[in-house]
Amino acid sequence: MPVRYPLLAFALLLTALLPMQPPPAEGCAAVWRGSDSPVAIAEESAIIVWDPVEKMQHFIRWAAFEAKSPDFGFLVPTPTQPVLAEVAESIFSTLEKWTEPKVVSRTEWSFQPMMCPLTMTMSARLGPSNAAVQVLHRQTVGGLDAAVLEADDAEALRLWLEKNGYNARPELSGWLAPYLANRWKITAFKIAQDPNTGQAVKTSPVRMSFHTEKPFFPYREPEAPKDSTVNIGRPRLLRVFFVSDQRVQGMVGASPWAARSPWSNSLDENRRSQLITSLDMEDSKSSAPMRLTVFEDWSSPRAGGDEVYFTPSRDQSNIVPPDRVLRNTIWIPIDIVVIGVIFAILVTILIRKNRKEPRMK
Repeated sequence: MPVRYPLLAFALLLTALLPMQPPPAEGCAAVWRGSDSPVAIAEESAIIVWDPVEKMQHFIRWAAFEAKSPDFGFLVPTPTQPVLAEVAESIFSTLEKWTEPKVVSRTEWSFQPMMCPLTMTMSARLGPSNAAVQVLHRQTVGGLDAAVLEADDAEALRLWLEKNGYNARPELSGWLAPYLANRWKITAFKIAQDPNTGQAVKTSPVRMSFHTEKPFFPYREPEAPKDSTVNIGRPRLLRVFFVSDQRVQGMVGASPWAARSPWSNSLDENRRSQLITSLDMEDSKSSAPMRLTVFEDWSSPRAGGDEVYFTPSRDQSNIVPPDRVLRNTIWIPIDIVVIGVIFAILVTILIRKNRKEPRMK
């Protein structure tokens, strides 16, 4: 029986097959937790606002921890005694939005086959200091109990931390020693507990404001225990938002910091005002223009035995990331198209052959 409507047959075949979607590409991610430590830093961000005239640094740190227990804390070294204040956590998402790539939508046709083969656990309240360790200041801020400490001996400070509920492992002494030799202060933070429920309270970022000769990020980390596997070979993002009057570069000792800088540009007056308000810095005396430079470091473990110090960069040009293209792909199953074309050709041949055959009388 001849096929009288080959194009209709082809259209019906294509209509039946086109709604089928190609199989999604498989993705995999390996996530694991170190078995020898209850706490690990998964991601870390910091905001540094540097006033070169007053030599004042405002430092705000945010970190995502992987912890088996909510009771843990951390230490932050500073050259001078800091002033602590709570700030809104939303400032980090605001800065990320300011510096994200411009999104551009693009439609593409795709022809492809369809058929394919430092952390420390806490348990006790802070106790009294001893002759070797002085508690300069205590404060509860942003859901954290903070104690600003001064000491002459690293081991004495480690023992003080241990007595006051910190799981201060022996490797901490080596990390503390250079700071104490230079008379730096150590601020110990721990998550505060609700006196009524005994549960950990919700925490917020804390701004630490202090005088320093050079702006820096505390980059050094205590040595891991010999049998530790925490963060080894595991990507860990550190993002630093640095605000000053000009573009800066980072140095770890005498070596350039390995972090990449995806964004650097001036802040207009509206964003400058929003930043100052969000960080509760309305009393700042500086009226200089603000420039934001972003750094991203994926090092794990972090290389270098020094802090990241920031200096003005010779290159003061702006850095703008390339547009982020959102591709709207229209998928054309090329193998089905080929089959359809072959089918249409065969049907056409059959029709022509049928027309040439003599009719039966």
